This record gives sequence, structure tokens and C-alpha cells, in this order.
Amino acid sequence: MQLIYKTCWEFGYQTHLLERITGQQQLAGGDGFTQRDMTARDNPGVGGQDPGIAQILFGLHQCSLGLIDGTDGGITLGLGTVILPAGYGALGDQGTHARQLTLSVPLLGLGGLQRCLGLIQPGTLGCVGDLNQQLSGGHHIIDVDGDLADAASGLRDIAEKQGPASVGLLASPHSTVEELWLARQLVHALGSDNIDYRLRQAECADAQGKVRWLGMPIAELTTLDRALVIGSDLREDHPLFAQRIRQAVRQGAQVCAVAQTQPDWAMPVRATLQADALDWTQALADIAAAVAAETGAQPPVVNSAGPTDAAGAIARSLLGGGHKAVLLGNAAAHHPQASSLLALAQWIATQTGARFGYLTEAANTVGAQCVGALPQAGGLNARQMVQGTLKAAVLLQVEPQWDCAAGEAALQGLQPAQTVITLSPFKTNLDISDVLLPISPFSETSGSFVNAEGRLQSFHAVVRPLGETRPGWKVLCALARMLDAPNLDFDNSQQVLARALPGVGSGQLVHAGRLDNRTDAAMVVDRASERPVCASIYQLDSLVRRAPSLQATSDGRAAASCGAVRQQEDQS
Repeated sequence: MQLIYKTCWEFGYQTHLLERITGQQQLAGGDGFTQRDMTARDNPGVGGQDPGIAQILFGLHQCSLGLIDGTDGGITLGLGTVILPAGYGALGDQGTHARQLTLSVPLLGLGGLQRCLGLIQPGTLGCVGDLNQQLSGGHHIIDVDGDLADAASGLRDIAEKQGPASVGLLASPHSTVEELWLARQLVHALGSDNIDYRLRQAECADAQGKVRWLGMPIAELTTLDRALVIGSDLREDHPLFAQRIRQAVRQGAQVCAVAQTQPDWAMPVRATLQADALDWTQALADIAAAVAAETGAQPPVVNSAGPTDAAGAIARSLLGGGHKAVLLGNAAAHHPQASSLLALAQWIATQTGARFGYLTEAANTVGAQCVGALPQAGGLNARQMVQGTLKAAVLLQVEPQWDCAAGEAALQGLQPAQTVITLSPFKTNLDISDVLLPISPFSETSGSFVNAEGRLQSFHAVVRPLGETRPGWKVLCALARMLDAPNLDFDNSQQVLARALPGVGSGQLVHAGRLDNRTDAAMVVDRASERPVCASIYQLDSLVRRAPSLQATSDGRAAASCGAVRQQEDQS
């Protein structure tokens, strides 16, 4: 028997299940999974905390890949049609019984991963070869156990000669809590404050220590009476949330939207204020004016034109019902006027008795904020770091052309750096990297995420690291110690977690005082200077980008044809 965690896409519905599977799974050519009927059974206890089973319990609420088979020493990742029992809370859906897998799609196996160490057998060095093996552009991959000191020495030398502000670290929000906290310690050891996970955000405003989150328990999305969704392609950006909201609609809830295009969410939408993303602040100001007209309140901003019919319909919907939410999606979070959108959403929510928050983009968006993986004292943000300002850059599971709002320009902005160090499970960034440190993907390391509702969820490795790969937290810890960061003598990731989030155990919520969406930002309704940039569903992280089955879908093909990142297009 084997515990696995899978994700499915079934006509736009995505659900999850932790399940035990019996029987031998078959690999197809090393690149995929030939699926046969399998029945899930023997669900573990609430929270998945069965200490006798190798777990892989993610704090993900949306697009995720899970372990299907590790019996050959590698991993097979992919899709399946599955659900969670209701007791799983943040991850679960309302079913209490597993059901048979129903999709027959090729799944991602080791052959599709293009791992840093090549397509090799475990325990061999493969294409890494000698420490000084030269790759394209004169860069090389180093043995993690061999010469980390060279990487640390290069960072220290640049920090001393060029100044600490010349060194920066870009981190993927899909990195674990432990990795992000250690990344912060590494940057601090160099005297720098240049660290950021907000790779696609245009504004990167100072949240003053507040952690932006969903603003409510995930399970309560199912019980909403009214919801206003702002700047989200809900069905693709947040499919699990969409499924919960869809359940609420089936029970009579009304959902409204502010969007660039007419929503296609596989559910009725009560009213849509369709507007160019450049004008979203004005769209929310119109809704605020309509709410004020209905309640007699003073509108927060002057609206000489008066509210539109769509704004009025949304206002009337929000003023009805009892359990309500105003939810900001990826495009709203990445918007150049994100602070104004949040301020307007806050005003609308306050006046209508709703809660408000962010749907969040990645597996660990909330966790990254909790451990301070962003500038704290005037450091450069992600947008600034890829504009040619850095002399030394560390890329933690980041592929700039795919992960940064600037796309290819971000890659060019890192070219002038004297030293670029990439930490990745994949052979990537060869055009800009001086050193490529192979680190484990999620299946080969323990770690933790904090999901959108602020719940910490930890998991264990389920297969041994491939070749000379090392868990990311160990590599970051070793680098930070070489840079004289104090008190980093950790034997396991649980010790790192205890330092990163003291007093918070797996399955528990982070301290409520840290989760805060409130803002005192000004409400600016001038037209934005640019449209927000979002990743399409199968370009979101380095794993799904390398899944042949996902790239073969219509969404995958569309993303490939329009480039690495998705900008809200002008629909006017």
C-alpha cells in the first residue's frame, strides 16, 4: 500500500484526496503513467497526520502535483480524479468516501522532469560529472558536497567590494517555509535586505508587517451567501476555491465579478462589471458609490458619472444575504494599483458586512510573508532586482523569464550580474547562472507550507533525493553558515520550522494577530499605467511547466503560444 496525493482537472473541477492505493502502477516509457482503474480506500485520520505512513500533505489549495509512484527510485507525478473527506478542513471537499479514478491521461514521470542531474539512475552522478564540467556559456554545476564554499566566497566578495545592497535573492512562493526562512538568514548574513517572493507583483507595497490572507476559513467559502470576486480567472487561477464557491451557488449563493472578460466559471454569475484592467480602481469606485447610494453613506471617492447598472446590481447583491466575502484574485494582487484595489475592497466589505481577503497565488504565498521573505528595511523588491541593479543574485527555484512579471526582460536584467547562483531541481537558467546547485523537489524533501487560511501543513520526503541532489533547506543552511549566519546548527527541517514559526505545529493556524488585510492606503482611481501580469494555469511553477500532459492541453498550448506570462489584454 502506498499513500499518494493527486490533483485532477475534470471539466474545470479540481479536487484532492489522500489515499492508499494497492497494486502495481505501470510506467509508460519512463515519461508517463498508463492509468488503470484504481479504487481509493482506507483514508487516514483527520489532517493526514498518520505517523506510520510517509506523507505528502501539501498546504496547497489550488494547482498542485502529487506523488503517484516512487517504487522505481524516481517519481511519477500527474493527474487523477479524487476528493478529500470533509474532515480535512482546509484541503477537503464535502465528500466522505473516495471514488474511482475516472480520467485516462498520460502523467508526468521522471523522464519528463529534465532534472538537474539528468535522466539517471539513483546513486549515480550522471551528467553532473566532474565538479568543473563546463556547460553552455562557461557556467558549471557544482557538487553540493564539494565546493559550496566557492559560492559563499563569491557572494561575500561582492558584498564586501560592491556593498551589501548589490546582492539580492529572488525566491519562488512555492518554496517551503523552511527554505524561505533560511533564504532570509542568508541575505541577512550578507548585510542585505534584498529578498522577495513577489515575482509577478507590479506594486510591491509595504504591508507594514501584515500578512495578507484569505480573510476567512477556506471551508466557509462553501457557506457563502454573497461573494464579489475581483481580478481572478477563478476557474483556472483558483480551481479548488472555485469548486467550493460553486457548491455555495448550488445552495443559492450569488456571485458577482469585476473582470476584464465575461467569466466562464461553470456557475451562474449574478452580475459582472466588465472593465479593462487599467480601470479596475474606477470599477470598484463605481461599486462603492452604488453601495453608498443604497445605504446613505458617504462614498469614499468622488464619482461624478454615478454608478453604472452593473455596479448597482453588484451593490444590491452584496447588501443581501448574511455570509459574504469580497475576494481579490491574482490579477488584483499583481495590479500596479493593488493597494488602492485593497482599500476600495475594504470599504465595500465594511459597508456591506462582508469579509475581504486574497485568494492567493501560490502554495506558500502566506508562508513567505510569515517568515519575512520580502524587504523589511528599504531593500529592493523583485521588480527592482531584475532591472540590472544586482552584482550578485541568488535564484531560489526561480526561472526569471517564466516567473517574473518582466518576462524575458527580467532575464536580461540579471545578465550584468557578476555572479548568479541558481538553486533548482532542474537544469535551468544556464544562460545567466555561474553556479547551479541541484536541490530536491517537494517529493524528496520534508517541509511546510502555510495555506491561504493561515494553516501550517507539513510533509515528509517520500523518495530518496536523486543522485547528488540535496534538500533546499540543507543547501541554504550550509551557505548561510559559511557566511557566518549565527545559530543555524540544524539536524532536520523540523528544527528549522520551530525557529521560523515558533509555537506553530502542523495543522495549526499561525498566530491570528499576524493575519491582517486591513489597510490605510489611499484610494487612487486614476487609470493604471500597465495591466497586471499573471501566470497561466500550466505555467505557474517549474513542475507544471515540465509536465508534457499539461502542456498538451488547450490551456498549455495557448500559454506556449502567447509567451511565458499572461498579461490582461485590452478587451475594449
